[in-house]
Amino acid sequence: PPGRDSHGRSIGKGMAVYMPKNKELIILSVGTQISPPHVKALDSLEMPKKMQFFMDIRKHFLLKDVLYRIDIQNHRFEISDQIFLSKNDSFSKNTFFRSIHRVFDAMVYSNMILSEYCIGKIKPKDLMKAKDFDSGSNYTLYS
Repeated sequence: PPGRDSHGRSIGKGMAVYMPKNKELIILSVGTQISPPHVKALDSLEMPKKMQFFMDIRKHFLLKDVLYRIDIQNHRFEISDQIFLSKNDSFSKNTFFRSIHRVFDAMVYSNMILSEYCIGKIKPKDLMKAKDFDSGSNYTLYS
């Protein structure tokens, strides 16, 4: 669950689940703000390589069948999924958890792609200063 570690840095990613008024659907969403050390690393790449990163995550989101918004200027993106309700306003737990996994897996893989693009461009000490860095992340839904 989201919280803070002993250094005040965020732990976990908050996933929002909400139902818009007068709509027969539930939306699951997670946003990612790329950290300053990663932004610096991306900005150090030549423009075609930087744009390739955003194209790669876009392709990944399409393959994972999730909805997405990418804000290149502000170095952030949002991944979401929608569950449409049946006439009796219900859906199965399996449907709900499949949607959670789809959004979570898309977020984790996009972070892995980001790490690959930034490899060798970030000093470990710079990562530790980032307020959202979790050095113990093993990219599982249950950590």
